[in-house]
Amino acid sequence: MSVGGPGEVLVSSSLHDVVAGSTLAFVDHGVHRLKGIEGEWRLFAVTEVEGVELARPLDAAEAARIRFAIEPGTKKRQRRTALLVGGVLAAVLVAGVLLVALTRDGTEAAAPTSDPPAPNSVARLDLQTGEIEIVNDRVAQNLAPQFDNDDLEIGEGSVWLLRGNALNRVDPTDASTTRLAQSSGFGIRGIDVGLGSVWSVALELSRVNHGTGVIERTYPVGSDPLVNGPADVVVGFDRVWVSTVDGRLVRVDPNTDHVTRYRIGGTPERLASGTDAIWAIDEFDGQVLRFDPASETVTDRVELSGGLDAIAAGEGYAWVLDSERGTLTPISEGDAEPLNPIDVGTDAAEDVTVGRGSVWVAAGGSILEINPATRQIVRTIEVAPTPIIELAVDPASGALWVSMAGGDLQTD
Repeated sequence: MSVGGPGEVLVSSSLHDVVAGSTLAFVDHGVHRLKGIEGEWRLFAVTEVEGVELARPLDAAEAARIRFAIEPGTKKRQRRTALLVGGVLAAVLVAGVLLVALTRDGTEAAAPTSDPPAPNSVARLDLQTGEIEIVNDRVAQNLAPQFDNDDLEIGEGSVWLLRGNALNRVDPTDASTTRLAQSSGFGIRGIDVGLGSVWSVALELSRVNHGTGVIERTYPVGSDPLVNGPADVVVGFDRVWVSTVDGRLVRVDPNTDHVTRYRIGGTPERLASGTDAIWAIDEFDGQVLRFDPASETVTDRVELSGGLDAIAAGEGYAWVLDSERGTLTPISEGDAEPLNPIDVGTDAAEDVTVGRGSVWVAAGGSILEINPATRQIVRTIEVAPTPIIELAVDPASGALWVSMAGGDLQTD
């Protein structure tokens, strides 16, 4: 994959020799060194299959459009959701107005419980003891057809749960929820909280009033949302940052509403705000990017193989979760050097966060606590048989919040 270009299919000389005389045609691609494998290898590019020449690669814009619309597989890749564009959405875009309705979803205050959290629930755990304090198992799924994007953030006095196409405000005292349902019917790709507002990205960046739930301001981040629309959002350095699918990092100043766009390349997806940099993971290119807000440049590109699922920054490192290898890789915030990966198991495929002096990883229905100084797992908290898909630490109370996975997506 590191050697191949767009649309190319490369094979080793061994496979080339084995299929000699078949309906496949090849051209010599030269000798290369491959990542993770010693020595040099001669590669061949496939040019024809059963007499039909391989199609030429798509141009960059069309390729980005298709990547952006790919439906996620059975193993969740957060915020890489399929885009469903219909008449309602078109009408909303033409009008240029997005509204949210603040509604109580009917859930009552949850009582303390020792039972494991049920599917589709949210729960509060005591960070010190790991005990389950409150569970709200009546949170509506609110899943739009073929969407599976969840997020969990804490700030502005509340816990914020993104589930499907609904943004829910969760009361940190009793886990009761108030739903902030976006009227466009379009899937929100990610959220973050800070600078006095809740920030969400769908076709564009929206600034949501954390008290009323009303979208106060929208910021277009690209000329065509399907080609250069937003992928993730993070608050940091007194600014709001949005990654786009066409390789840009967008900076929004909430005080002046000024928007600045930087070309950083690749397909940056997940973002994290660190001590002195904005970090982005690009799974397509297998890279972690370090963007320096002071110099306004990408200072480092760290190559990592595998599936780059999530990233968090804190305690001196950017922490990258890799589900394919079952590892958590710390990257030094100072010099962007990756350290030895920590084995967290292949169940750890959903989320990682930093808080209260530890790193926390969702691993199936368990939570792993990692000491950032020793980079060792110091505790495993068994939560439920149901996988945990999001977790967040409340820096004020020290509570640990989790969002549990649900059943299959609804399709009708």
